This record gives sequence, structure tokens and C-alpha cells, in this order.
Amino acid sequence: MSDYGKLSIKIVSLNEFKVSLKYYVEVTLEGVIKRSKKKNSSSPVWNEEKIFVVTDPNGKCKIEVKANEVIGTHWIELNDLPSGEATDLFIPIIKNGITKGSLYIQIFYSTHQVMGHKTANITKKTLEAMSTSENVPKEYRLIGLKQLRQARPSRKEMIEETILEELSILDDVREGYTNQDEIEKLKETLTKHLNTIRGEN
Repeated sequence: MSDYGKLSIKIVSLNEFKVSLKYYVEVTLEGVIKRSKKKNSSSPVWNEEKIFVVTDPNGKCKIEVKANEVIGTHWIELNDLPSGEATDLFIPIIKNGITKGSLYIQIFYSTHQVMGHKTANITKKTLEAMSTSENVPKEYRLIGLKQLRQARPSRKEMIEETILEELSILDDVREGYTNQDEIEKLKETLTKHLNTIRGEN
């Protein structure tokens, strides 16, 4: 199956739990299971990011809080998530009709945008890698190089991977695109930020 997009889930913390146990969080998408570390606390903090490749845009993501057993389960429909936007979620953890506390997670879902024959796979991670240069079409601008240089290593790896994908796609679609100058300017900007990510400038 083709790669439709990527789902990043940052498991942040459990809140308002009254009992200290070795809690952990298990996230499942399309048969792939990723788990946080176990933490013995009533209010564990993880700040662990789990990244999934999405092949089914109609899929569901299962999030379970566990200790000695399943404490609570929550389902997230990918169709309900905005593409290219970070979302904070406080998920109530309910067992036997009783709310035990809440799970705080941050979700970032990016899909590969296809706009006819002339564009490309521009996602928010690529936008984050781009400056506000007037040479870049407005829809491709977001933040500047300072934020990019300060990005954490895991985010830099994601941005680098996506930039390489975008450069490849731009080469594939350029023959069907009427504005070759725009393609070249976009490639120059992407290459500049790829070098920044790699520390080459």
C-alpha cells in the first residue's frame, strides 16, 4: 500500500490519577504497536513521541493506558484530525463508568497533498523548514531559520526526510508545471533548509 501520510503522537502525561502504578501508554495504528516506558507514579510524565506511517486515511488509532491491566481505551478517527495542524488532546480515562483521570497527548497528522498534475507533497513539516522568503509562494511559508535551527533532533530528522521527498516529487512533476521559475525557487529554498538541518551553512 502507498504511504498516505504520517501520524505523530506525543505521549505527554497522565493527570489526576490517585494511585501510583507502573503506568504506560500503548498506541496502535494499522497493526503497528508502540509503547511508552513504564513509570511508577500517580502522575507520570513521558514526553515520548511515536511516529506512524499512515496507509489508510479512514483508519483508527487506538490509545490504551495500562498498568497491570487496561485502565482505559480511546479511539481516534484519522478522518477527524486536521491535516497539517498540531492538536492537544486531554483524553478522559474511564473504567467501569468511573473517570480515573486524563491522558494528555499532542497529535500532528500530515497527509500528502496532491493538487492535480502540478504539485506536490507539501506538509507542515516542510513548511516548518521554510523561511518567509518572498521567493516562495505564500502557501509554502511558515516560520524562519531560527526556529528550524532550534528544532529538537527528532523533528529535524522528520523535516529532513520530508524535504528529500518534496525535492523528489518536484522533479517528477516539473514537466507538467507551467511556472518553471516557481519550481526552481521552491527547490532552492528547500535545498537551503536541508543544508541548515544538516549544519552545512
